Parts: sequence; C-alpha cells; structure tokens
Amino acid sequence: MKVLLLVLLAMFISFSYAEESEAELENEYGIESNNSVDENDNEEEVIEAEDDGEDEYDLEEEDNEDDDDGEYELEDDDDDKRRRRRHRHFWHYRNWWLRRHWLRNWKRQMRRWRRQQEVKRRRVQRLREMHRRRFARKQRARALRRAMMKKLHVKRASSYKKRIIAAEKRIANQKQMFKILKNKIIQLIYKLRQTQDPKQKVQLTAELKTVINKSKEVRKAIVSRAVKQNIILRKLDNAKKVKAAIKKIYKEKIAIANEKRIIKAMNIIDSKINVLKHDHRYNAKKFQRAVAKEIKRTCKHLRITKKVCKKIADKMRSKVKYESKKIVKRYNKKQANLKKNLEKRIEGKMVKQTVKGMAKKFERNYHVMDKYRRVLDVTCRMDPKSCNFFRRSFGDMVPMF
Repeated sequence: MKVLLLVLLAMFISFSYAEESEAELENEYGIESNNSVDENDNEEEVIEAEDDGEDEYDLEEEDNEDDDDGEYELEDDDDDKRRRRRHRHFWHYRNWWLRRHWLRNWKRQMRRWRRQQEVKRRRVQRLREMHRRRFARKQRARALRRAMMKKLHVKRASSYKKRIIAAEKRIANQKQMFKILKNKIIQLIYKLRQTQDPKQKVQLTAELKTVINKSKEVRKAIVSRAVKQNIILRKLDNAKKVKAAIKKIYKEKIAIANEKRIIKAMNIIDSKINVLKHDHRYNAKKFQRAVAKEIKRTCKHLRITKKVCKKIADKMRSKVKYESKKIVKRYNKKQANLKKNLEKRIEGKMVKQTVKGMAKKFERNYHVMDKYRRVLDVTCRMDPKSCNFFRRSFGDMVPMF
C-alpha cells in the first residue's frame, strides 16, 4: 500500500512539473509575439546592429593590439575540453545488457576463447603423440628389467630403500629408549645407595633388575636390527649392480635392434634408388631430390632419429653420386644425338626446300631445265646417292625428269 502511495505521489509531482514548464514556454512565446514589429523597423534594427558590431570589432582590435605587448594566455573553456575528449556514444554509459551488439561481442569473445582452447588442446595432443613412443619404450624397458630381476630373485632398489629407512627409524627409537633406561638405572642405583630401609631396598633392587633386563633386550634388538640393516644394504648394492647389468643388456638389445633397423632402411633405400634411376633417366637433380625424399620417408616409417638418418644418407651418398654421374653422361649423349639429328633434319629440309623452289622455277622454263638436266647428269656420274635424291626431289614437282 505504501509503495502504491509513493508511486502516485511521484506521478503527481512529475505532472505538475510538466504543467509549469508548459506555462513558462507559453509566456515566453507570448512575450515574443508582443515584441513583434513591422518589417521596416526590423530592417533599421538590423542596420544598427551591424554598425554596433563593426564598432565592437574595432574596439576588440584595439584591445588585442594592447594585449600583444604582454603575454598571450589561452583559456581552456568547457567546449574545448569536450572537443578534445574522445567521442563516446550515449549507449557507452549504459549497463552492458543495454549496450548495442553486446550479444554479438560476447559471442565473438566466446569464439576466441574456444579457439584458444582448441589450439592448446591440439598442442598437448601433438606433444603426447611425439612423446608417446618414447614413453612406451621406457615402459617396455622397465617391464623387461623387472622380469629379469624376478628371475634372479632380486627386489627393486626402492623397496630396499624403504626397508632401510624403516630400520633407521626403529634403531633411532630403540637408542632413545636405551638412553632413557640407562638414565633410569643410574637413578635407581643412586636411590639404593641413599636408602637405609630394607623393604624399600628389596623393592628398588627388583625394579633395577627388570629395568636392566629391559635395557638388555633393547640393546639386543638394536644390534639385530643393525645386522639386518647391513644385510639390506648389501642387498641394495646387489640390486643396483643387477639393475646396471640389466640396463647394459637392454642397451645392447636396443643397439642390435637399431642396427637391424638401419640395415633394413639401407636395403629399402637401395631398392628405391634402383627404381628412381629408371624413373629419372635424364635429370640428375630430380633423381637426387627424389632419393632424399625417399630417405626421409623411410626414416620416418622405421622411426629412425634424424642423427642416424643423416648417417644413413652419408652412407648412400656414394651410390647416389655414381648414379647421378651416369644420368649426366646419358643426358649429354642424348643432347649430342639430338643436336646431330636436328642439324641433319635442318640440312635435309633446307635442301628439300631449295630443290622444290628450283622445281617451281623450272616449271615453264625448258631452257633452264635442259641446262640443269646436264648438271644433274654430271652429279649422277660423280655421286650416285645425291643423284637419286635430286632425281626424286625434282621428279615430285617436274615429271619430265
């Protein structure tokens, strides 16, 4: 009820304020309408205002000339400050849910975050893929080592270390107990010497015996525990030696496996080279590039490291060089043959064209034909091959020959 009353009161105040503002506006416009005059009067007023403005301008110029003698100061007015400040739209000052395109901007931000998360996930996945094989290799080595240790009835060094730490703690506790019992024995002996009462003496003697027996037991336990600890230490040394030996064996196995892989890779690359030298018979550069690609591909397939792959490439270099030289020789030979054939073809073509031109020239000129027939007879006697060639060439165009 109270809330309703407050709302009504607020509405009443706002309406009354609006009415007052309307009344003020009407009064202003009423005054302006009363003040309206004829057009002539307006023109006179405008002229007077212009004269006043000119006078004011002259005065201002004089003032400026006077002010030039002193320092010139620039005053920062509010308009200038507002102009220099960066323009912000009216919705900038609203709450975020009232701003324009807030949903679009929020979605954009979400997309950006999602993309970043995806990039991170991919990177982690790539790293996992890269190191997965190495981790698996380590796990296999560990499993093999444990199996061999089981066969040799040797426990892991970590279990022995745990037992040694436990024994050290137990010995430290028992030593502390022995120290306490020793101090108690000294106190009881001192009391026995001091007391004169026979009953108390008997009681103290019995107590002293029990404490001495207890201290003997503790001492024996300390010694036995120390002996056991010594045995465990020896076992730990043996376990370490066994571990080192197994590691050595495993390393040798890995070395043998790597050597086998390298031999396999070299055989594969060798066969690939034999194929590629036929594919690229005349281009040594293409052949070398193809071989390099095949070496890389083979190394990747057989999981050979870059360092070892480089060694394989060095070993195969001599063969690649030899094949490249053969390809270059073949290419040079082919080029020489092509050049020779081309020259022959050009020469033959030129002769043919010349003969055909001559035949065309001789088509209706019988005197010239008779002259060249005689030349041809001489040529035939000198060189029968050329004679046949010329005779055939002339005969194509001129049946009279």
